[in-house]
Parts: sequence; structure tokens; C-alpha cells
Amino acid sequence: MNKKLLTAFAVSLCLSLHAQSNSVGISTSTPTETLDINGTERIRELPVDGSSNVIYTKPDGTKSINKDQSFKALKTLVADANGVIGSVNWMPVQPSVVISGADGLDAVTTTSTISAVNGELTTTPVLATKTFTLSKKSMVTFSYNISASDIVKANGDNLFDGTSKRVGAKLILNSKDIINSGIPFTNSGQKYVFGVFYLNGNRSIILSEGTYTVNLVGNVFAYTGDTIGIKATFGATSTDQFDIIAVPVQ
Repeated sequence: MNKKLLTAFAVSLCLSLHAQSNSVGISTSTPTETLDINGTERIRELPVDGSSNVIYTKPDGTKSINKDQSFKALKTLVADANGVIGSVNWMPVQPSVVISGADGLDAVTTTSTISAVNGELTTTPVLATKTFTLSKKSMVTFSYNISASDIVKANGDNLFDGTSKRVGAKLILNSKDIINSGIPFTNSGQKYVFGVFYLNGNRSIILSEGTYTVNLVGNVFAYTGDTIGIKATFGATSTDQFDIIAVPVQ
């Protein structure tokens, strides 16, 4: 009985499996490569990049007696027009994730007016904030464009005293400054600071999985001895922008 079963199995295998010149063909009698499959291939188990205890193959290519090795993807499989499989030394581009902004709408819906004199650095309340969670390690790009207008003396008079001052803005990620931009200036005429100034910053940071909070604030500074001081209003235009975009990385 066992011999009959073995013979039947061998015959059925030969109907779809052919060996020729050290090549194996499945559903073809003329294999052109070491393994030639004439049909759709199915793999029931695929290890996930970075997972542990999922394969037997050691980093040096030898076999472990246990399934205790980690899988680290370094190449991407590709195929030519004939279905011959090869590889390239790069991983596929991961889709970007828009966390905030990038829609052309006003990103700062509140305004804040602050002043500073005699060596003070005065910061606005938070103009815009965003808390987000990354499910995987990502390159996160932060950018902002925030308006500063109605720049006058700390008491509200026109500003033309000729002393040095600064109008700035910054992003704070989990209580740490990551961008700090500003416009230092002196003025010699009454109309020097009329109009709207725009403060902008851009930075990309690789962040691990986790939850993050980022805040956008404005600030003004008057140098020590400057009793005239400065006052400015932040976030008063429709072009204020605050964008956060994440791209997963390997």
C-alpha cells in the first residue's frame, strides 16, 4: 500500500514539476532559471521588517537550529518583463502623512499682542498647537509662516527711536525649542516698521514612535537700556501657515 501511494505521488508531482539542466520548473517542462514557476506564486508566511524570532537564517547565511533570528529588510524585490525576479538596494518610498496644514487655509486663528522693554524677551501665549502620534519611526518636517504687524513702541506710539529690537517666532516640540527665527532691526524713520513682517522657519527631524506636542509662539525683544521698547501683534493675517508632514523611514 505504501509503495502504491508513493508511486501515485511521484506521478502526480511529475505532471507539474520538471527538472532540466539543474533547473526546476513548476507547470513548465522548459525552465529557464534555477526555479521557473509558470503560474501565480503564493507565500503563506512573510516576516515583517524588524521583527524578532521569525527566521532560521543567521546574518552570516548559515542556519540556526531554532527559529530565533531577526529579519531586517535591506533590498526590494523587482521583476523584469519576463517575470525574472531581482533586487535593488533601496526600500520603497513610504507615503507621506499630513499631520497639520498643507491645505492653504489660515493655520493661526487667534491673534496676540505683546510688548517688551529694557532687556525683556516677551512671548505670546500659544498661537497654534498640535499633538500627534507616530506609529513608526519617521522624518517629520515642521514649517511655519507667521505674521507680525502693528509694530510700535511699547506704549503704542509710532516707533522711530533708532534703537535695536527684535521680532521673532519659534516652535517648541515636547518643551524643547526646535526652530527660533527672528528679524532684528533698528529704525531711523517713522515709517520704517509700517506694514506686516513675516517670520518663517523650516526643519526636518527624525522622530521615533510616540506621541508629540508642538507649539508655535511669537516673541518680541528690546535690548537692555531700551526704555522705549516694542509692541507687536502676531497672527493677524489669512496667510499664516503651520505645517507638519511625516514620512516613515527605515
